[in-house]
Amino acid sequence: MRLTLLLLSLLVAAAPHAQYAPAADFASVLQATYSSRHGAYQYGRLGSGGLEGNIDVDLWLPNGAAGLEPGTLAVLYPDGSPHAYAAMTTLNTTDLSSVFVLSGDDVTWTTTFEDGLEYRFVLTMGDDLYVDFPFTASVSGSDDPYTTSDDKTWALETGPWFTHSMFQQREGQVGYLQYLMWVRDGSQDHEVSIRRDGQEIAWSFDDGDHPMRTFDRIYTAASRHSDGTFGKPTTDRERWSLEDVTPGTYQVVVTNADGDVVQEQTIEGGDGTFIPHTRSALDYQPRSRFLMPIQAGSSGQLNLFWLAPDE
Repeated sequence: MRLTLLLLSLLVAAAPHAQYAPAADFASVLQATYSSRHGAYQYGRLGSGGLEGNIDVDLWLPNGAAGLEPGTLAVLYPDGSPHAYAAMTTLNTTDLSSVFVLSGDDVTWTTTFEDGLEYRFVLTMGDDLYVDFPFTASVSGSDDPYTTSDDKTWALETGPWFTHSMFQQREGQVGYLQYLMWVRDGSQDHEVSIRRDGQEIAWSFDDGDHPMRTFDRIYTAASRHSDGTFGKPTTDRERWSLEDVTPGTYQVVVTNADGDVVQEQTIEGGDGTFIPHTRSALDYQPRSRFLMPIQAGSSGQLNLFWLAPDE
């Protein structure tokens, strides 16, 4: 499953004299994909060529692309030396004047890891740091040093995939609301429970097979089937949407089919909307931690409400 996301101009029209710093789309960077054929991970949103094709990252450049230096997307060892490296040299325009797609053309960038070692993922453009975060991975499979990579499995264990998620709402479309998150085990089914004061008010189910999960139908709590079957709604199920949100704190709890809690976060509600994350402020610093509050695609503008750490 792949999101096709283009960044919007982030309300610059509403503040024509504001000079915001450039930023990368964090969601496009988090789309790591495990290839069982390669026995490795590839990072960055995949271009049309799939695992063998381009690596794309969306950039918001409010002051235009003039003078922008080529970029580097890299996974670094703890000492800062490169473990994996991709030169990002192509900048493509979109129909949004301040949005560009940065690509590493014809790059097959798959990476394997040492068990438990902390790596860093970075995107730099010239001297500017656009993305910077640590992560670890685990390794399982054969201990034979002469085995091929296909005989081992690398799994992401820590990193922003497991501390960041989002609600997204399509601008102008009443009743549309999705929840997106990343999971360690993409082969398992998951439920998300949306609660107030510990009481479930809405829920959803996803049975995909990708580490990025999209819960695209959120139902009221009354729409759970009375037999308690995991992921089973009633036949007369009722959708729950952004218009149903009221002021207060919401708990968002994700469980797998075994009943294990895999993620638990909170988000603040307003009148018919969620409160945007503090890291989505247009002038937020550092830019490597900025979370885009708006995205757009072929079906229209999306408003993003991130669930994430404050720092």
